[in-house]
Amino acid sequence: MTENIQEKHIDKAVWVFPLYLLLINIFVLPIALAGKLIFIDQAVDADTYVLAFPLHFNASALSLFVYIGGFSAATSMIIVETIALSTMACNNLVMPILLSLKQFKTERNNHLSKNIILIRRISIFIILALAYIYDKTVAQHLALVSIGLVSFVAVAQFAPAVIGGIYWKGASKTGAIVGIIVGFIIWFFTLVVPTLISPGILPSSIMSEGLFGISFLKPFSLLGHQGMDSIAHATFWSLFANVGSFVFFSLYSKQTAQEIYQADIFVDIAKHANDSERESIWKGIAYFPDLKSLLKTFIGEERSTRLLTNFANKHKISLEDRRADPRLVTFSEKILSGVIGSASARIMVGSITKEEELKIDEVLNILRESQQIIELNKELKKKSNELQKASNQLILINEQLKNMDRNKDEFLYTVTHEIRTPITSIRAMSEIVHDHQDMPEDQKQHFLSSIIKETERLSRLISQVLTLEKYESGKQKLNLSSVHLNQLIQDTINAVKTLAAEKNLNIKLKIPNSMFIAKCDEDLILQVMNNLLANAIKFSNTNQDIIVSLNTNYNEIEIAVQDFGKGIDPLLHKSIFDKFFKQKIKR
Repeated sequence: MTENIQEKHIDKAVWVFPLYLLLINIFVLPIALAGKLIFIDQAVDADTYVLAFPLHFNASALSLFVYIGGFSAATSMIIVETIALSTMACNNLVMPILLSLKQFKTERNNHLSKNIILIRRISIFIILALAYIYDKTVAQHLALVSIGLVSFVAVAQFAPAVIGGIYWKGASKTGAIVGIIVGFIIWFFTLVVPTLISPGILPSSIMSEGLFGISFLKPFSLLGHQGMDSIAHATFWSLFANVGSFVFFSLYSKQTAQEIYQADIFVDIAKHANDSERESIWKGIAYFPDLKSLLKTFIGEERSTRLLTNFANKHKISLEDRRADPRLVTFSEKILSGVIGSASARIMVGSITKEEELKIDEVLNILRESQQIIELNKELKKKSNELQKASNQLILINEQLKNMDRNKDEFLYTVTHEIRTPITSIRAMSEIVHDHQDMPEDQKQHFLSSIIKETERLSRLISQVLTLEKYESGKQKLNLSSVHLNQLIQDTINAVKTLAAEKNLNIKLKIPNSMFIAKCDEDLILQVMNNLLANAIKFSNTNQDIIVSLNTNYNEIEIAVQDFGKGIDPLLHKSIFDKFFKQKIKR
């Protein structure tokens, strides 16, 4: 968890570390329960239950084994924690102060590394000395678990600033600092001060009468609030004051340019996650030899050369230029942060660069440009989608045009074929009459009559083609009127009765006893009815029925003509409404 170098390591640490804490604390429950059962009314400290069990049952060897194990665990904890605390104190407290001094900051040689080691050794000695003094004066009056809980409340004071900084753009550095300071003051007064009263370091009147004799300044009943244990009481008041101060000073203090930029980076992390060019805003000039020399001082020449070369190759940065790329400066600062801390690294990098302060207007311009780029990307994506839709529509229209072109070819072929048939007949009969001048008169009249019929047929065909073209082009409009459908159907039947009688066909009419009015083009509907009845008569066998019916369905009227002839092949149903299509009937 503490040494992960890749983001994916965090995914594992977030469940492995809590699982580890859970497992090691599971054993606390049976030990605590056993201690309460065995050492009833005995002055045995709960912190020593593990050692007290074998002693109680006279298991001397086991007692020695437990003691050695406990001693080694305690020793290792002291070593680890002391080194960690000394490193933190060196990197985050001592080094930033020393490096801010002009005389100390200019020492970029091996003496600086030696100074860091010396500072950490001195820090270790001071931490151990303070811990020893605390143990002899205060800790012996408290249980170990109590000291741990006091520490947890102290660490909790960082939570408002951390959480607020991640999720609230209005959070400021001033608000965070004031909130943490106020929280620590209340934590110290409500939890640390009582521990200093038992050893006699502070007067007991603070607990009974309050600080300076003020009753609402009692450590365990601050502002007169009672009813909670000391830990809950301290946690509530310290975090309440911490959060209140953090929010108040964040709202009423002015953010710096860097704070505004950092707020945008942290709160909108998803927006900047893949934006490598905005890893940090850095304005200034740094030279590569100085940067390399700085890293060499702290991590050695071989490692610094390898790290810089690998980073440059990965990001395609030339190391031949004397002026360092801003990304190299940022990378070098990250490397130094792991050695001397982020604050000290910032100071050291700043000592070899001529960095210009970023003004508020520049940050706002950068953020505004970032927002404009986002909006532009959205607009481009929208335009791209529109172009894709237009492209799809063009493809569809192109297919429709191709189909129309094929239909036109088929239409021209059909029309040409239909026109050629009567013309061929007219020409053939005309040539017979022309070539046989001595043809009998009655035969000549027969041929002339046939020529006239074919001419009329040709004329009707041409008229149909022209009418069809007018309707499809929109030149011909429907002549809509209110039509009495009962009368229209009866007139159509009357017109074809003679043809039906010749084949002994019976036309039956099935219409409800009502008057049906429809808005339509009467001539065209009449023509459709004539065609349907004529076809029914033509293709019906002798002595059959033809049924004409009318049905209604809400606002629709359906007229049907039914005959009992051979019918149309189901495979040809889709071609019924094709222009000039005819089915060849085998009788």
